[in-house]
Amino acid sequence: KRQIFRFPKARRVDDVFRQAVALRQRRFSAVVLINHSFRSALTAALAGIPVRVGHDREYRRRLLTHPVAFGEDDYQTQSNFELL
Repeated sequence: KRQIFRFPKARRVDDVFRQAVALRQRRFSAVVLINHSFRSALTAALAGIPVRVGHDREYRRRLLTHPVAFGEDDYQTQSNFELL
């Protein structure tokens, strides 16, 4: 079952933890992070999602299980498609 989640921007540290708890309760097996936010990668990691795919940007490499190189010269759509 595929689901798309869009959380409001976490402005404080406790927001990140609250979002991570909400995701953990849903027991997702994988997440594809299409933005370049460190915060999003941190939230997914804290949620314990075992497969975390995203672009290797914003110092996120250690938080992703499957980092994908971001082509600076690629169109955004092409770069996002490479995540799949």
